[in-house]
Amino acid sequence: MGSSGSMVKPISGFLTALIQYPVPVVESRADIDKQIQKIIKTIHSTKSGYPGLELIVFPEYSTQGLNTKKWTTEEFLCTVPGPETDLFAEACKESKVYGVFSIMEKNPDGGEPYNTAVIIDPQGGATRS
Repeated sequence: MGSSGSMVKPISGFLTALIQYPVPVVESRADIDKQIQKIIKTIHSTKSGYPGLELIVFPEYSTQGLNTKKWTTEEFLCTVPGPETDLFAEACKESKVYGVFSIMEKNPDGGEPYNTAVIIDPQGGATRS
């Protein structure tokens, strides 16, 4: 960031946006859906403001909040792939950016959920870590 408040992409570099905002309070599935729409809107508006943007990274717990009691219920957990990651993938594809997203993922073995980072490429392909 320069003193003028603008970002300038170097001749050889990778323009990255690290999004920071408070962890959301999530009490219902509707709150998660609202948060997903906020994330999608942020992808599009950030890319619009910084056309050279190549990577956008969202904070941990930005999708489902930080409520460990809610994470144990089926309605609060995500799958990869799943409806939530499909929406993130479509937004990355539309904005032609890589995205890193935080979700609480359902454990297919029925154990404790996974705190998962989902990485999506500009073509909408996803992987997780």
